[in-house]
Amino acid sequence: MAATKLQALLDGTQGRNSSEVLSVAQQAMPSILGLSDPWSAFEKIIMATFDSDVEEHREMQEECFEQLEARFPNSLRVRRLQGMAFEARGDWDAAMETYNSLLEQDSGDAVALKRKVCVYEAQGDLTTALTTLNIYLKDTPLDVDAWQHAADLNIELQHYESAVYCLEELILHSPFNHVYYTKAAEVLYTINSAQSLTTARKYFAKALSLNPGNVRALYGLAMAAHKTQPKSKRKGGDEDAVSVADLLETACDELQKAYEKAPAECQDAVLSMTDALEDKE
Repeated sequence: MAATKLQALLDGTQGRNSSEVLSVAQQAMPSILGLSDPWSAFEKIIMATFDSDVEEHREMQEECFEQLEARFPNSLRVRRLQGMAFEARGDWDAAMETYNSLLEQDSGDAVALKRKVCVYEAQGDLTTALTTLNIYLKDTPLDVDAWQHAADLNIELQHYESAVYCLEELILHSPFNHVYYTKAAEVLYTINSAQSLTTARKYFAKALSLNPGNVRALYGLAMAAHKTQPKSKRKGGDEDAVSVADLLETACDELQKAYEKAPAECQDAVLSMTDALEDKE
């Protein structure tokens, strides 16, 4: 009965409910081998222990590993799972030793390499984590999550040009995702050079063309237009002062509209900010 309930939990589509899985698994352990796919059940129970007090369920975790190792001796998948178990216990040296051993056996083991990134990051070594992630991305350039992770690490390390590179890779993967344009624009704005500010303005504008309700991009566009607005129209130049001024005015107008139903103090704050950006007295 407990095994049937456990199977239903593991097969369910209601999300990961580790505490309930572990509670039922405690009773079902003697009969799990009778399930249609006991090996998958053992694996999922081990993963559930990662979300809980590891020591409290250590005995059950080890029993699951024993079953998997007996059925799949020298399995790379089981060894990766062991590495993750070491991570859950905070045993970084054992986890790293496991992943290094896997990579010695197969230098193309992408999962082991990504787990090393997690270990370095958990230890606070963001520089080595980023270096390892860059190695991974050279061989796996289509991993969107890895590019997002690399962008975040670069931002945290204040490697802004590299962060823009990562975000532009994401834009290539998903050219209609307004979030990527907005984030890239924000990093370009942070760089604060004449070229980066101009590109930031264009990226904010693109984000708004994809999602007109993106208030964050509206703020960015207003601020970038303000900072890139030439003092006067220059003949033969690549900047049109009138066009940028129109863009700034439109962004400020749209910001005020976005707060029409907000409390009066919010409306006043936005009006004060937009007046300052437009240099109104």
